[in-house]
Amino acid sequence: RDFGSRSFYLGPASNEADVAALLRRYAEYAPERLDVLGSIRAGEATAVPFYFGLLAFQDEYEGLEDYVAQFLADLAPNEPAVIQIVALIHRYAGISVAGDLFADVLSIPSDSPVDLSRSLTEAVRGLLIEDGPGFWRTIHWLVAAEVLRQLLTPASGDSEAWRLALSAVAVRVIDEVYEVFGSDPPDDIRDVLTRLFVVRENVELYGDLRQRSFSELLEAIPSLEGRLEVLRHLAESFPEEPHFWAHYGRLLSYEAGDTEAALVAVNQALALDDNDSVFYHIRGMVYRRRLRDLAQQRSTAQVEEGEILRLAELAMADFSNAAHLDDESEYPHVATIQVAVDAIELSYGQSECGSYAEFLGRI
Repeated sequence: RDFGSRSFYLGPASNEADVAALLRRYAEYAPERLDVLGSIRAGEATAVPFYFGLLAFQDEYEGLEDYVAQFLADLAPNEPAVIQIVALIHRYAGISVAGDLFADVLSIPSDSPVDLSRSLTEAVRGLLIEDGPGFWRTIHWLVAAEVLRQLLTPASGDSEAWRLALSAVAVRVIDEVYEVFGSDPPDDIRDVLTRLFVVRENVELYGDLRQRSFSELLEAIPSLEGRLEVLRHLAESFPEEPHFWAHYGRLLSYEAGDTEAALVAVNQALALDDNDSVFYHIRGMVYRRRLRDLAQQRSTAQVEEGEILRLAELAMADFSNAAHLDDESEYPHVATIQVAVDAIELSYGQSECGSYAEFLGRI
C-alpha cells in the first residue's frame, strides 16, 4: 500500500513489550482511558499507534481522516457496499454483524460460508476487526463514522451532505437482509434491524444518554421523506414483525401528522401481537394526536363534543390496556391525565363559559 514517499506502514505490535510501551505513552495523554487502552493485546490488528491515539483522544484525534482515507483509496467494486453496511451497523447499532449478510453482495453461494477475511482486500480489512467468529465491525465507532462520511459525501458536496445518503444505505441493509435470509431472518440479524431502526440508544457511544424520539439512525436522516421510506420499507419487507409496524405508525403520527395511516400501521402491529403494552400506548398517542389536531382546527370550525369524547375514550382505553399489561410503567397513567386535560381544554375553549368552575359544573 502506497502511503506516500515519506511515509510507511507499521504493522501491529507483535510482543507485549511494544504494547506496554505504547500503553505507557498514551496513558500519559489520557490517564482516564487507561482501562480501555489496556484492553489492546499484542498481535491484534488494533495494536497500532493509531488505535491507541484514537482511544486516547477519541473525536479530537486529528489523524482520523487521513488514516481512513488511506484504506479507502483503492477499493474493489463490491467493497464499498460491504464497508458502508458494516460501518452503518457499527456506528448506529453499536454491534458487529455476521459476514453471512454479504453473501449476495460478494456473489457467494447460499450454501457456502462467508469469510470476510478471505473475501475482502487487505485495504478494507485494515478498517475492520472480527469481533467473534464470523462477526465483523469497524475497529472503532469513530472509524465507522468517518468511513460513512468519506464514502457517502459526493465530490461536490459539503461536509454534511453524506447524511442525505444514509436512507439509501439503510434501505440497502434491509434489502440485503431480505435477499439473504428472507422475511424471517435469524435472531442476530433481527437484532441488527431492531437496533438500527427501533432502539433509541446506542450503547457504543460514551456519555450519549439523551432519550431519543426515534433511533439514532432515523434521527440522523435529514429528510422526513427518507425516514418514512426506510420504516415503510422495513415493515413491508418483514410484515410479521409487529414492532416495525408500530414504529412506522409512530413516525407517521408524530412527524408526518398522518394519523389515518398511523392507525393502519399500529393496528397491524396489534393484529400480530395484542399483548404488548407499547403498541397500545402508541395507538393511544395517535388518538391523542387526533384530539390535539382538532384543537388546532377550532379557530376555523366548531368541533363536535361527541368527537372529542370519542377520541378521548379511545385513547384512555388504550392507555388502560397498556397499564394492565405493564403495571410498572408510569407512562400510561401520565398519558391518561394528559389526554383528559386535552379534552377538557378543547371543550372549554369552545364553550361560552366564563370559568373552568362554571364549565365543569355543567358536565
